[in-house]
Amino acid sequence: MELSDVTHGAGEGSASLSAETKVFAHVGGLLDFYARRTPTAPALLAPGRPPLSYGALGARTEHLVRTLRGLGIAPADRIAVALPRGADSALALIAVASACACIPVNPDLTADELQRYFSELKLTALVTRADMNSASRDVAKALDIAVIDFVPGPETDLGGCEFIGPAVGPACASGAARGDDDAFILLTSGTAARPKMVPLTHRNVCLSATNAGRVLSLPRWPRAPA
Repeated sequence: MELSDVTHGAGEGSASLSAETKVFAHVGGLLDFYARRTPTAPALLAPGRPPLSYGALGARTEHLVRTLRGLGIAPADRIAVALPRGADSALALIAVASACACIPVNPDLTADELQRYFSELKLTALVTRADMNSASRDVAKALDIAVIDFVPGPETDLGGCEFIGPAVGPACASGAARGDDDAFILLTSGTAARPKMVPLTHRNVCLSATNAGRVLSLPRWPRAPA
């Protein structure tokens, strides 16, 4: 089964939709397209480390999505991701967004701030790292939110990362994310005390990326440095 089979809705769309519209309506379809079209081209770059190709990125994302599905994570679930900036974290964000609604969270927020956010978000799980000094883990445990550890790959293999954590329910073998499902939920505090949530669907993300590439006159298959 391909990543597109994991992340696409089986009956979504109509026969009148173009192939490009279908592909670029899903993060999973987008990754699968480039993994097939330019499998050896660099997709993710990190200083001092070998680049990760589109083929390897697609394969690792598919593996990580299957891991989350095995832990019981379904497309409608919400997972907060509290990780430091970097190529490893970018890969984790891509994988989580391909599986369910991904909510990037600043790991340096205080315990009070994290508790306010986590309480509002109705999270299924938190993805973080065991070697991080972040209050996110303790706050998640206090709120009975499952914690899934992200283990980065070695310096020689950017794609050698893993998710390790407890099952949150039965393994999810069906129910795929669709173009109108949330890929990301962004948090903005604004001037109000309560956090504001800005959802971005899979279609939103793919269209934004395509439009940004056109405005910036990027090559058709650009590298994606992190």
